Amino acid sequence: MIYHGINYIPNPSNTLLNIAQDLAIQSLNRFTSNDVQFISLQFENEEPAIGADIVINLKKNSSKITERKLPFLLEIFNGIADQAIQDEDWIGFTNSDIVLKSEEFYSTLRNSDKKAILFNRVEIKDIDLTRDLDQFLNYRGEPNPYDGRDGFFLRKEIWDKIRSKLPDYIIAEPYWDIGLIELLKEYEPLIVPNQIYHYFHPRRWARNTPGALYNQNLFDQQKSNLVNN
Repeated sequence: MIYHGINYIPNPSNTLLNIAQDLAIQSLNRFTSNDVQFISLQFENEEPAIGADIVINLKKNSSKITERKLPFLLEIFNGIADQAIQDEDWIGFTNSDIVLKSEEFYSTLRNSDKKAILFNRVEIKDIDLTRDLDQFLNYRGEPNPYDGRDGFFLRKEIWDKIRSKLPDYIIAEPYWDIGLIELLKEYEPLIVPNQIYHYFHPRRWARNTPGALYNQNLFDQQKSNLVNN
C-alpha cells in the first residue's frame, strides 16, 4: 500500500497558492487507486482536503515560535506511518500545492525496490491562472526543473529506523527537508524528476525568521549527533 499525506492549510480564495492547492487535490483524486490512501492532515476545526480517504487532525502547532500556525514534522510523518501495516508499505508526503503529473507518480512507487524515493518538482511560471487540471497538465511551455525535493516517500520500516534520529522540525520553514534527506542518504534514495509540478508563487519563508532559526538550530544539532555517533 501507498499512504500519501498532505498538510492542508486553506488559503484565501483566488490567491495563486489557493489555486495551486486546488489543482494538487484534483490531481490526487484523479490518480489515486485502490492501493493508495490519500491522507489529509490539518489542524482541528479546519476543513480537510476534498476526497481524502483518511483525515488526521493535528494537535501541535508552531504559534509560539512563528507568526503562521505551522505543523511539526514528526506529527505529520508519524500520523501517516500509523496508518501503514506492512514494513514494505510506502509512507510519504508532498506539499499541498504539488500537482501530480500523471498516474506514473504512483507507478514509480509500485515498481521500485528502493527503500526511499525523492521527487524533484518542475516549476510552472508562464501559464494563465487556471483551476482546470487538464489545461494545467497540458502545459506546453518551457519547464523549469528544480533541484529541490517536494515529494518524500520511504518504506514504513525505514521511518521506524530513522524517526528517533530526526529532530521535530517545523514544516514549511527551511531545513526540515534537508534534515530528512540527510538521514535517507544511507538508503541511497532514488531521485525522480519531472513527475510533479509546482505552480510558481513567491516563497513564504526566509532564512532569518524565528522559525528558520529554530529549524537551523535543530539541523546543526542533528549534524553534530551524526558525526559523534
